[in-house]
Amino acid sequence: MDDKAAIDASGPLTVIAAWRIKPGMEAAFEAWHQGILAEAARFPGHLGNIVMRPGEASDEYRVIFRFDSLEHLLAWETSHARGEWLRKSEHFRASPIRYRKGYGLEFWFASPRAAADGPPPRWKMALVTIVAIYVLVNLVGMVFAPFVGGLSPWLVGFVETAVIVLLMTYLVMPAVTRMLARWLFPAAKDAPP
Repeated sequence: MDDKAAIDASGPLTVIAAWRIKPGMEAAFEAWHQGILAEAARFPGHLGNIVMRPGEASDEYRVIFRFDSLEHLLAWETSHARGEWLRKSEHFRASPIRYRKGYGLEFWFASPRAAADGPPPRWKMALVTIVAIYVLVNLVGMVFAPFVGGLSPWLVGFVETAVIVLLMTYLVMPAVTRMLARWLFPAAKDAPP
């Protein structure tokens, strides 16, 4: 899929990059990776990143990073700085980097096997999202109740919704996805019909 042509939405975008590293080059990759992440963080619109290291489910590093708009993502992707950093990585890459780009619910869920798996089944995404949002709605409601008593119900709803979406995107879903990875992304033979 040509990601640049396929994505025309404004708003936050998520990129998942799957890296296979030559055996014995993991430390070099880790050191290099800290540098490129620091460089990306200097660019406008960078919203953060998550690194998932190889484990039982995958022999790949998976790097998930976000930008606030397609314009800012493209500025990073086409930058001279990024190009230089990628050239420095050629000696420890075992295969080309695979990228997935997108926005929306499926990018709250990132497979331990990166781009090869795609999102989990919709019913699993819906179930995990319902439980996570239910817990957050109740917790955020209790925490904010003493502070928003005099505000309009519409404003209270907006503030609570914004807090919940931010928590889901940057804190809750990355943690929940890691914790439930075996259930969310079973081997293909174990997947429900």
